[in-house]
Amino acid sequence: MAVTSEHPVGLVRAMGRWDLIALTVNSIIGSGIFFLPATIAGLVGPFGPYAYIIAAVVTLTFILSFAEVSSRFDTGGGPYRYAYHAFGPFAGFQVGWLVYITRIAATAASCSLFVSYLADFLPAAGQGWTKIVTLLILTGTLALINVRGVKYGALTIDLITVAKVLPLLLIIAGGLFKIDAANLASGTLPLYGNLMRSLFLLAFAFGGFEVMTIPSGETINPRFHVPRALITGTFIVAAIYFMIQLTASGALPSLSSEPRPRVRLPRRSGSSARTFWALRA
Repeated sequence: MAVTSEHPVGLVRAMGRWDLIALTVNSIIGSGIFFLPATIAGLVGPFGPYAYIIAAVVTLTFILSFAEVSSRFDTGGGPYRYAYHAFGPFAGFQVGWLVYITRIAATAASCSLFVSYLADFLPAAGQGWTKIVTLLILTGTLALINVRGVKYGALTIDLITVAKVLPLLLIIAGGLFKIDAANLASGTLPLYGNLMRSLFLLAFAFGGFEVMTIPSGETINPRFHVPRALITGTFIVAAIYFMIQLTASGALPSLSSEPRPRVRLPRRSGSSARTFWALRA
């Protein structure tokens, strides 16, 4: 594949290494981590945390390919541009539309999940016209940020990533104190069919990394930063996923039957339990 170095007129190169790492983490970590722990536990039991490692290794093979190709381009477009230069306009057209359609579907799912979560605090937000207005405000705000420019978009991604990852780290930190080693003990390996089903589901949880290659044309030194951010972000996500599943499996013996997995920490008096953190589906 020939190296390309054309620079589109008008694009501001404002995204640095940490912006790209944040974009990678934010693109991969989605709604899946909020319902998958119970599903994975139901399929492979205590072997769940290790299923994430296997899925990460499999995903890494794709990511390394993207990292290699992205190191040859200064321009944006991501999968579209790679397919275009490697296989021609028709392949680029097909890949471009596939990426666009999948992102539209993912955005719709995330917006729907946002409204359902918000309805727990503001019930009216999940019904009728209020729901529609809420979705319009959400999408309109994100569109406005993008219109203002890449600097605002990068800053927003950084803030959203911190807001997304920090609660997960708090979940891990609190859950580690509630792990019961007996819940992680397993005398037998999971069934092959269940393991394959879990890996299929986890492929969804690790998906989305290709999104961060699209704005390469707005990145400082993309040939250097994009491939490294891809790999670094994937390792960060894999570590978070592994620890989430480990703490959930270790703290909840009935994790597989929990539609909204949560770790409950007993009060000091020991008379009742309070919710310390929750993974809500």
